[in-house]
This record gives sequence, C-alpha cells and structure tokens, in this order.
Amino acid sequence: VTKSGGNEFKGLVDAYYSNDSLSDSFSGEEFAGLNPQTKSFIDTTAQIGGPITQDKLWFFVSGQYFKTENSDGGPIRTEESPRAFGKLSWQANEHNNIEGWLEWDRYDIVGRGGDAVTPLEATVTEDAPEYVGNLSWRSILSENTILNVSYGGYDGYYYLDPQGGYDLAGRYDGLTGLYNTNANYYYLADRQRNQIVASLSHFADNFIKGDHDFKFGMEIERSTVRNRYGYPTGVWFYDNYGVADDPGTPEEDEVSYSIGYLGGSYDLDATNKRLSAFVQDTWRIGEHVTINPGVRIDLNRGDVTGGEVFATNPVAPRLGIAWDLKGDGRSLLKAHYGRYYEALFG
Repeated sequence: VTKSGGNEFKGLVDAYYSNDSLSDSFSGEEFAGLNPQTKSFIDTTAQIGGPITQDKLWFFVSGQYFKTENSDGGPIRTEESPRAFGKLSWQANEHNNIEGWLEWDRYDIVGRGGDAVTPLEATVTEDAPEYVGNLSWRSILSENTILNVSYGGYDGYYYLDPQGGYDLAGRYDGLTGLYNTNANYYYLADRQRNQIVASLSHFADNFIKGDHDFKFGMEIERSTVRNRYGYPTGVWFYDNYGVADDPGTPEEDEVSYSIGYLGGSYDLDATNKRLSAFVQDTWRIGEHVTINPGVRIDLNRGDVTGGEVFATNPVAPRLGIAWDLKGDGRSLLKAHYGRYYEALFG
C-alpha cells in the first residue's frame, strides 16, 4: 500500500544530515577498535503527486538519495543508495479502477565487513540493484460482485565482490591477527519473482439460510533463485598457522608454515512454481451466529538444474464460528479450527 496522487497537487521535500562532530562516542582504551563511528549521514527525499486529468487520472512520484559513511574501528564503510518510485492511478469509469507502480533502488557499499582486523583491501563491495512492480485492476461487476486481478514482480541481484578482484587470493596472518591482500570469499545472489493474484467477491442476501460473503481466489507464482559462493582463485591462505622443523636446517631451527583452504564453493540454481486456489465464506445466520468456512490448496513444485526435487499438494481447511450471546455485540463466544502450511521458499 503506497501513496497515490489526488485532485490536488501535494508534495514533500525533506533532508537529514549528520557527521562525526554532531555525534558523541565512547573513549578509552577498552573501546579501542570496537567503537562504531558515523563519519557522515545524509538522507534526502522529494515527492509530488496530483492530477493528470481531474477525477480520472492521477500520478505520484518520489525520489530518495541516501548516503552514509561509518567505521567499526577499521576502514571507512561507505553506503550510497538512490531510490525512485512512480505510480499512476486511473479511474477508467464508474466500475473499473487500474493502478500501476514501479520502484527501483540500489545499494552500493564499499568496505563491507571492515573492522579493526579487516582493512579495506580485505573487504567486499556490495552491488545490489532491484526492481519491484505491481499492476492491479479492480472491477465492480454488480452491486454485489467485485473482481480483483493483480500482477506483482521483483527482479534484482545481491553481489559481494572481493575488493581485490577474483584473481588474487585472500589471506589471514596468524601472527598479526589481520586479514590482508584480498577478501577470502565472494557471494553472488540472483532473485526473481512473478506472481498473479485474482479474486472474486460476491455478496448473497438471504441465500441458504442467511447472508453470505463469498470469496474465490487463485494465485500463480514463479520464482527463481541462484546462489554462488567460493574463494577468489579457489583458495585462501592462513599464514603463520604454526611452526615445524625444517629437515634441511639444524635440528633446533623451526619455520612458520601456511595452510591453504580449497574448495568450499557451490552454485545453486532453483525454480519455485506454485499454483494456489482458495474459497471462503462469511455466513451470517440471523443476528447471533456467524460462520467462516474456507479451504485452500497449494500445488508446489521445486526444480533445480537436475530436475524436480520437491512436490507437495497441501490442503488447508479452516472453520470459524462467532456467537453473539445477547445480540448486542458486547459478549461474543468464538471458536476456530484451521490447518496451515509454511510457504515454499527457494
């Protein structure tokens, strides 16, 4: 649920700013390297909405620029996040309304993971743009029947790239306790989701021993997920891990040695397909009793590169009863039975 334009032009502009001289911090040796400090912070927003055609077509747009620089006792971590949003609302006629909006944002972070033992060269950079969109249609078919249909979608990725690139191995020094040379991992996540939802609501007056609010609905979802993880060059090194005798030198001479960690990588690629349907009713029997029966079924299918690995068809019934003991709305007796299932996640 977002803001919408109306028949009057209305807008907003605001800005927030802070820096290290405007914020206090703990001091003393016991806090050395552990004290988060905000170097600078800025958050600005501008919005405007209004009519394109009076009583017919309206718009709303919003933009935001957010940037912060802080430190957890190590290098400066910089986050820069622009965001934009646009929406159109159309009252096509007395019975039909159409709305659509699109949102875009991104998170650009340099120095992610930096702290007192992780200098900038050993951090990762975050690159994470994303789009979210929605298109919905609401139609009043009659004084007792309403149809709603909407599409929602998401597309984005979340990449943590080594500061020094993919051709340089990350290292950790057991003597100094410092990470160095490059980040010792990367992580790449791609996400996409598309969903169509439709529902039909119908009010039936004096039908089968009372009044009924019926609702029938269905959902179709298709989502994809890909996760990739590994070490730059396929290995990272733990230097000065320990000492050992060098057989080529006098017996009392010892040398430090390093350990290389190899493998540990994966590439997961999966698709989630779901078809759901439900029906429910609010059944009012006289002035005292309301019954809420309903049932939902989900057809879940999960695929990976090798084929289908997950398939369930859960059926979720539910039944609720509310009894107004005196008919004055002051004393109610309620009971409910329902079976529910977790959503399917990739």
